[in-house]
Amino acid sequence: RFGAYIKYGSINAKLPAQYRDIPEECTLDEAIEAIKEKGLSKKNSKRSKPSKPAKSSKQTETKVKRGKNAFMFFSQEKRPELVAKGLSFGEVAKELSAMWKDLAEDQKAPFEEMAKLDKLRKQEESESSESSSSSSSKSSKVETKGQNTRKGSQKVAKRPKSAYLYFCAARRQGLVDEGLSFGETAKRLSEMWKVVSEEERKEFDELASKDKDRYRMEIGG
Repeated sequence: RFGAYIKYGSINAKLPAQYRDIPEECTLDEAIEAIKEKGLSKKNSKRSKPSKPAKSSKQTETKVKRGKNAFMFFSQEKRPELVAKGLSFGEVAKELSAMWKDLAEDQKAPFEEMAKLDKLRKQEESESSESSSSSSSKSSKVETKGQNTRKGSQKVAKRPKSAYLYFCAARRQGLVDEGLSFGETAKRLSEMWKVVSEEERKEFDELASKDKDRYRMEIGG
């Protein structure tokens, strides 16, 4: 008996109409023929499917990874220890929060440095992404003038960088080339900044001051 359908692999062929009420009378040859016809129609339907439209440049753009705050870096380091103790997801979250609250300021400092460094990474990646996006849109402009004007008016001014972030941008790569990890790099940069000379610090203060002026102009202040 074949029932209402004849199944073969991934193909479900309908039983020939004359055998709907008496499926047991359907011969093997007729069943095979019905399966062949169904398989052929399935192939044709696949060929006739419209191809998916190509992704626009906006869809293919790489999203900039969000920056982490100091607590996130702390959690990332301590979570495996708590999980190893057999705590549940909720218990781990609760314990991490309590541990962070009890942490002394000097113990929080390394994680805060990591957060600052990650903030710099995000700013640099955002600038790079926006730059490539701008080049791409210029080469393939399809929007109307009115649409472009609306989009331009929605642009948000980038927040200015501090002198410390400019210092990190200038010195970070040298430490990375030495093979230091992200956390070690953040810690070393913090130590270097504390002992930097007044003359050298002045250079980064000037960069930060110019960036503040740029920000005020962009927000219309």
